[in-house]
Amino acid sequence: MSINIFQRRRSIAAMVTQSGHQTLNQMAQTLGISLSSVWRHQTARQALADTPVRAFWSSAPGMDYLIRVVVAVFYCFGIKQGVGAERLSEFFRLIRLDSHVATSPSALRAFKTRLVESIEQYEAQQRETLSRPPDKTVMVGGDETFFEVPILVLMELASGYLLFETAKPTRSFESWSEEVDGVEWPDGWRIRAMVSDGAKALVKLAVERLQCVHLPDVFHLLRDLGQPWVRALGREHKRLEREANTLTKRQDKQRSAQQQAVYESQVQLYQVQAATLAQAQTDYQQAMNTITTALHPFNLHTGEGQHWDELERQLRDPLQQLETLAQRLDLCQGHQTIEAFRAHLPSLAQGINLWWHGMLEDLAIKTHDPSMHSWVLSAGLLATTDPKDPHSSAQSPLSTSRPTSPAYPEYPSGLACTDP
Repeated sequence: MSINIFQRRRSIAAMVTQSGHQTLNQMAQTLGISLSSVWRHQTARQALADTPVRAFWSSAPGMDYLIRVVVAVFYCFGIKQGVGAERLSEFFRLIRLDSHVATSPSALRAFKTRLVESIEQYEAQQRETLSRPPDKTVMVGGDETFFEVPILVLMELASGYLLFETAKPTRSFESWSEEVDGVEWPDGWRIRAMVSDGAKALVKLAVERLQCVHLPDVFHLLRDLGQPWVRALGREHKRLEREANTLTKRQDKQRSAQQQAVYESQVQLYQVQAATLAQAQTDYQQAMNTITTALHPFNLHTGEGQHWDELERQLRDPLQQLETLAQRLDLCQGHQTIEAFRAHLPSLAQGINLWWHGMLEDLAIKTHDPSMHSWVLSAGLLATTDPKDPHSSAQSPLSTSRPTSPAYPEYPSGLACTDP
């Protein structure tokens, strides 16, 4: 269905809505189209208006909304999720839109092509009007997503601006380098760090090609760290659920004294195992919460700035707690997973180092007033402190005009962001 035909039908529907009943000849003269064309469109509209829903889709507001529906379905599912034209055609038929839009797979493929071209044209127009300031220090994030082929994505993290999002046959270092070479970096831009998972190509891209610090993706690190315990605790929870259902079904059955004793011993065993599981879940949650809050430029319990060399000490107890829990749960992967996480501690500590270095460097450029430095850093601490957390002792820095500074780390102005 071409847009011209659709617009023509919409114009006729709008005239009927606004001007009421008119003859076909009057509508043809007003709209400047042939009498036969008006007749065909009116006949089609009337045939489709046999139900309130179809009548709405045949009206001018309904046609406007129909465009939004079709474009949204294509964008969310056809483009972003890679759903094929056959499945989209089936979907439109099931919701009975095939009487209002062309839903054959070939028509949908053609529409998708035009939609992608429109999006790319819009992107080009926005790039022409986009103003990217010179002499800027940025942090970027890189990752891959997959449709039929890998999609390489590099983003400026502060703004969410996509430096590129390109389909490549491979996700090798060479493929990444080709795309980085094509980026038009504004004058004076300096990349402070790149955040990504531990893929070798991405680590090499940061260190060798972008010549910046590589920081691990904390989300992936914490997910990988917690997975063995989550799986083990989940399996035990499911097993105890089945055991509870079995015991409940046998609760009211008649049994001999010996059978009753066996049943009661099974109930007691279940209660002990359920209590053990509850304690294990509590230990796991406490350990992971401690690890999560320790990966931060501030000590969220004392309100003091955290040195990068304190991170390993902060994580020693919760990691030992996880290791003890792994032994209790007989997790073979527990020790290996913890050691893999410990291997990333230098990079995590480097992230804290980088944050302080960048923050103090930016503050020094803006102002030399020490009290203003203190206020900004205290406000940053307040923004990350949960007032409902009973363990958080950081006080609001907004209570006075010149608050007392917590014990922030002081770094030499020429500190290099290298591995601690």
